[in-house]
Amino acid sequence: MLFLVVCEGREYYNLFEEIPCPNGILDGRDILNEELKKRVLQEFHGLAGVKFCGAAWRPAYGELPQIEIYPLRQLAFAGV
Repeated sequence: MLFLVVCEGREYYNLFEEIPCPNGILDGRDILNEELKKRVLQEFHGLAGVKFCGAAWRPAYGELPQIEIYPLRQLAFAGV
């Protein structure tokens, strides 16, 4: 399924074989769009959080499901 992916202000088109889970984690190795894949692997250390934003209209594709991805922040707990 084709999605419009918003990544820190930039938009990409990406085909997902499985629909990403809302509030889930996306593995950069599973991204088919090479430009987006490279960015997630390099800047996000391979993993991104997924936030659904509804749908977006694009003349070339019609209405597309839209997701926003963001870098995960790893929390460290002292003494745990």
